[in-house]
Amino acid sequence: MRPTILIAALVALSASPAPAAAPSRDQVLATVTAFAKSWETGDLAQFESTLDDHLLWAHPGGTLDKAGAVAFFKKWKSEWSNTRIYATQFIVEGNRVLAEYQFCATNIATGKREAEGTAAIGEVKDGKLVVWKEYYDHTVGALQAEGVIPVDEGATAFPYPRSAKNRW
Repeated sequence: MRPTILIAALVALSASPAPAAAPSRDQVLATVTAFAKSWETGDLAQFESTLDDHLLWAHPGGTLDKAGAVAFFKKWKSEWSNTRIYATQFIVEGNRVLAEYQFCATNIATGKREAEGTAAIGEVKDGKLVVWKEYYDHTVGALQAEGVIPVDEGATAFPYPRSAKNRW
């Protein structure tokens, strides 16, 4: 009786699909790059194509699922223009990525340009973002809009960002 159970278990295991291999570094970066490019171009279809149906997007102020991310993107496009993303570095391990970049855009209502340093941790599955967790400080953009600190667009933040007290 035991050999029959063992054979049945082995047959069941061999019939199971093999676990998916982790994406390559290039595949992870291609997903993140397409995601970033969609913000620069405003391409909603490209943006949606990078999001997993079970997306969890966390950012200062809350979390979004895929529908919430799409709604946020549409609202963003109506309030901001000339978006530009300057990538600083990517660290990829398996399907996880740490991205450091500067996110810049112009507020349509005020005409003021903002440039905020950002870091994000993401996970990619089947060429789509499953997790995107961003870290940034909105007070930087507000202070730039008021003219208190400069809009240092495109300035490298590596190996470290300039301290706030050295910016004005």
